[in-house]
Amino acid sequence: MNDQDELPMDESDEPVNGGDSGGAGGPPKNGGTFPPKGPPQGPPPGLHHQNGGGVPPPVFFPPVTGPPRPPPGIPPRGPPPPLGAPRGPLIPARPPGMMPPGGMGGPPQQQPPVNPQQTQQEKLKQILGIAPDQELWVETKADGGKSYYYNAISRKTVWDRPQNATIMTQSEIEAAVQKAQQQQQKPQAMQPPAGMQPPMGYAPPGMMPPPGYPMPPPGMMPPFGMGMGMPPFGMPPFGTDPSSVWQEFTSPDGRKYYFNAQTQETTWDKPQALKDKEAKQTPAAMPNMPAMSAPDGAGSGLPDGLKSAGEKARPISSNPVAGSPWCVVWTGDRKVFFFNPSTRTSVWERPPELYGRPDVDMLVSNPPKDKVAGAPNQQKRPQTDDDDDEENEDEPPVKKRKEKKKEKAKPEKKEKPPPPEPKPLDPAIEAEMKAAKERAQIPIEVRVEKYKTMLAEREVSAFSTWEKELSKIVFDERYLLLGAKERREIFEEYVKERAEVERAERKKKAREAKDGFKALLEDSKLHGKSSFSDFASKYGKDARFKAIEKMRERETLFTDYVSELRKAEKEERRLQKEKHKQDFLALIRDQEGLTRKSKWSDVKKKIDHDPRYKQIDSSSTREEWFKEFAKTLPEETNSDDEEEKARQERLEKKSLTAAEQAILDRQKEVEAELGEQMKERNKELERHKHQEAEDHYKALLVDTVKASDSHWRETRRQLRKDKRWELADLLDKEQKERLFDDHIRSLEKKRKEAFYQLLNDCEGVTLTSHWREVRKMINDDPRYSKLCASERRAEREFRDYMADKMSSAKSEFRDLLRETKIITYKSKQTITENEQHLKDILSTLENDKRYLVLDCCPEEREKLLEAYLDDLDRRGPPPPPTQQEPSRRGPK
Repeated sequence: MNDQDELPMDESDEPVNGGDSGGAGGPPKNGGTFPPKGPPQGPPPGLHHQNGGGVPPPVFFPPVTGPPRPPPGIPPRGPPPPLGAPRGPLIPARPPGMMPPGGMGGPPQQQPPVNPQQTQQEKLKQILGIAPDQELWVETKADGGKSYYYNAISRKTVWDRPQNATIMTQSEIEAAVQKAQQQQQKPQAMQPPAGMQPPMGYAPPGMMPPPGYPMPPPGMMPPFGMGMGMPPFGMPPFGTDPSSVWQEFTSPDGRKYYFNAQTQETTWDKPQALKDKEAKQTPAAMPNMPAMSAPDGAGSGLPDGLKSAGEKARPISSNPVAGSPWCVVWTGDRKVFFFNPSTRTSVWERPPELYGRPDVDMLVSNPPKDKVAGAPNQQKRPQTDDDDDEENEDEPPVKKRKEKKKEKAKPEKKEKPPPPEPKPLDPAIEAEMKAAKERAQIPIEVRVEKYKTMLAEREVSAFSTWEKELSKIVFDERYLLLGAKERREIFEEYVKERAEVERAERKKKAREAKDGFKALLEDSKLHGKSSFSDFASKYGKDARFKAIEKMRERETLFTDYVSELRKAEKEERRLQKEKHKQDFLALIRDQEGLTRKSKWSDVKKKIDHDPRYKQIDSSSTREEWFKEFAKTLPEETNSDDEEEKARQERLEKKSLTAAEQAILDRQKEVEAELGEQMKERNKELERHKHQEAEDHYKALLVDTVKASDSHWRETRRQLRKDKRWELADLLDKEQKERLFDDHIRSLEKKRKEAFYQLLNDCEGVTLTSHWREVRKMINDDPRYSKLCASERRAEREFRDYMADKMSSAKSEFRDLLRETKIITYKSKQTITENEQHLKDILSTLENDKRYLVLDCCPEEREKLLEAYLDDLDRRGPPPPPTQQEPSRRGPK
């Protein structure tokens, strides 16, 4: 158990080296993204120090102005290091036969506290040949092969290559450290033999032994064999006894460990050589051998004063302060200081950000319960008289030390420290554990249904992602009804289902909105000349009008509806005109004595009182219909024979009685009607069969021929394979080919109209646009690739479209000029005299869209205006209305 094990720290107290750079060994967070799977966490592999392990974990210490910290060199606390592993700076190497400074296992006397990590950092830079003020960065590879860099001291990681710093790879650092270790081992190999070393526990010649170690009285010679490289009494030389190289020490917690002065090895288990030696020795083996008293503090490895101060100065508890990076740390001597793991800062005074906080006051005022740090130091046994000392001196020193250690070991049995209080579980983990128990009791179908109900109640968007919607549902109790994997799967399934439902609802809503808008159009009693602006201003506040969101869609629906109205009105006018014409012709047929040379003026006087005459408004139309009817009449009057025959018939009619004449006329009418009816019936039957065959053939063409570039010869072979081909046998070859051509022309017309609509939808097309520019605008539109398989064909149709558009624009501009009342036959002369008249004309024209359409070709527009002015000037004043319309003339 090391120093850090005494301070259980919360996850929030974990030291963070490098701020937001990603932590030690991890990819930097400020780089934007992590490499795949991330670099290894913790110290980078392969970076060893002289202890044989990785870079030690960060440990926080109290401020240097407070109680002294435990000095380096204390025995290990926790599992012993592997046998044979070098100890490094914790127990420095010493020549064989010499004791550690300060006695058997004790630390150096009067040595000031140092920072082991800082010493190691300086030593690493010294090994690598780097200046102390120069930073060392290590280059390593992430799983994806991308290089990143971490600071060998602060563990900070970055993606970018650091500037003004020394950069080395892991293999280069390992090679340098291994080379330095080999160089350290060479001087040790060149030491003199063990027998030539000073006696065990004594300093070399000319130097005083370590303090606390027994010495001969002043003026007396040391015991036999304690000089000239001989070992002390009772201890054979290293070369003769393998157990002589092992030394026994006691750690501060009372545990014994063993140190090999020759191999620099430390172990918790007693070596076999010492066990064999103890088995051979007996209490009476060497009665005359003086006992060697162990120095004070040898049992614990530290002097009593330094040991107690070091143990008391150790941190025994750490409490994080919520909402800040600081921790309140208590030491064994009832002192408290503040530690920041992020910046690795320790201060005795309270930081300014913790002022006025009652929770910090409570942590500072309530010290933790006492911990049993170890067995108390045994008091020195007082020496009663000189006789006892003499007796002890006669005993073997090894035996005496063993007996003392046994005596000390008995009362040093300490009570086991109380088990550490269990760390409270994270509320999230506790909630997951509780939910797992509940999930085992509820069927999966019920949990899934409740989970989907939660998603619906939380109004989870069907077109969002799991990450964005997680904040809406994570705090709901029903969120934990499913496992982590099931939550996301059910979420994705719910989102898909909800998306389909919302799409169907949107389609239904759009259909209902269109139906409501059409109902509004019907209720508004529009006509063919209604405009959308008037309709929008009148019904703009109606809910059915607002149901259509886009104004362009509203205008399209309005235009389609008005177009249908115009077609209906036009058809109605045509039928009415046809009816009026038939009535008028029947009126003319009723007139007797009409020939081809009959004059309209004479006939008009006879029929002008009839309603069938008055229902026709135009006099020219009446005259035109009369002339058409007159062309069907005979050229001359009836001959004399015909006139005589007619006279005789009239006489016969007069001679017959009314009843007989009625019967005769009825017979003639019946015979005529029967003949006409049979003829009409046969003709109607033939027309019906022919029309039925034609309908079958047209349906076949619609289902089979889809492309407008199909040819008759290739298509006819395909049509013959269809059964409906036989239903059109009444149609001959020419009729079939004619219907096929009509169908192709219809397809071509529809395709061309769709292409023209595509060009109309493109806002950047003007009267002077070129095909290359327009093709870039419509190239990404899917309609272009569908409508135009050939680019040459598309370019040819574009030219036709531009020509039609230009012609239409010119025609509309001419109409605008004729509608402009300010332009007269005097305008040309007025412009030559005063240019203001031209400005007035232009200002009037600029308010009309038909003038603005020609902004792209102003020269052509000016030519049209000049031509119109010249034409008016050439024709002069217009004729009076009576000259154009004779009907408006007054009576003579």
